[in-house]
This record gives sequence, structure tokens and C-alpha cells, in this order.
Amino acid sequence: MNKKLFNKGIISIPIILFSVIVILALAGGGYYWFQNQQNKIKTTAPTASPKAQFQQPSPQPVANAPQISQEEEEEIDDAQRISDIEAFKAAIALYLATTKEANPILCKNGIIYKSITGSTAVDGTGWLPINFEKTPGGSPLAKLYIDPLNDLGHYYGYACDPQTLTFELDANLESSNYKDLSSQDGGDNPNIYEAGTNLKIIH
Repeated sequence: MNKKLFNKGIISIPIILFSVIVILALAGGGYYWFQNQQNKIKTTAPTASPKAQFQQPSPQPVANAPQISQEEEEEIDDAQRISDIEAFKAAIALYLATTKEANPILCKNGIIYKSITGSTAVDGTGWLPINFEKTPGGSPLAKLYIDPLNDLGHYYGYACDPQTLTFELDANLESSNYKDLSSQDGGDNPNIYEAGTNLKIIH
């Protein structure tokens, strides 16, 4: 009896070992197949270009952004007008004080120059006829300014007296908060903002 059981045990051991080997082989093959599939996914997955990786998302519009009123828009435009006129005034004064030209040309007598005509060039061919490039060190202005609206009702005006080398710059202000400056600038037109060295040239 014991001998028969022993013989059966001897026969069972190889079968068990074979079964274990088969199971391990199948498990190993499954693992290899899984890894292979993962590698394929990584290889074929689209990758973002370096430029795309650093590209910032487009800003989204802010919901319920506050809207400025017409009066506020006019105030912004008027502040720009005053700034531009003062910059012109300073640039012309610098040109006159430093130019080495024997007879500086500021304008032709009797002509009112307007920003709605001509270019923004600073070499004397723009709407304002002064060659600012003749200023030592170069033009203090990158370009000639134009009115924010720059239409028939709102433009920059310029005229001069070529004999006395005096000049006047004008702008038409819009907002009620700035409009009063037109009557306080010392000029002869209470409805126009005037600046320069002779505020009687443009009537």
C-alpha cells in the first residue's frame, strides 16, 4: 500500500512542476504583452511641441467688465490732447533754443496747419512743418501727434509768426471737466485750448 502511494507521489511531482512552469510562462508572457502595449501607447501618443508647451492660454473676456461713460471717454481724450500739445510746445522750444540753423523755419506766414492733413513725419514733411531732426541729438518726438478723434470737429491746429519765431497750438476739448481750461489758458478764444508763445496768432 505504501509503495503504491509512493509511486503515485513520484509520478505526481513532475506533473506539478510542469504545471508550475506552464503557469509561470503564461504569467511572464502576459506581463511582457502588457508592457509592450504600454510602450506602444507612449510611442504613439501625440506630444506637444516645445512652442506649444510654453504658449500661454488666450485670455478670456472678463464677465461684466465695467463700462466707462461717454464723459469718461471724453476726459481721457482731453487729457491726451493736453499732453500732446504740451509735448509739441516743449519740442518746438527745444528746437528753437538749440538748432544751429541760421534761419529756423517754423511755418509759412498766414497758414494754419491741421493734424487732419499730412503725415506724422518729424522731418518737416508732416502736418506740422518743423524739421525736428535738425534738433541737436535728434528729434525729441518719434512722430507728430494727432488728435484722438482727428476729424473736422477735433484736430490739432498750429500757426506761427515767422518774423518773431512765435507760435500757437490749438485743440478742441470735449469733456465738461476739461472744457473750462479753454477759457483759462490766456488765449483769445474761450472755446479752444491754446498753448504756445503767442496766443493771438490763430483767431
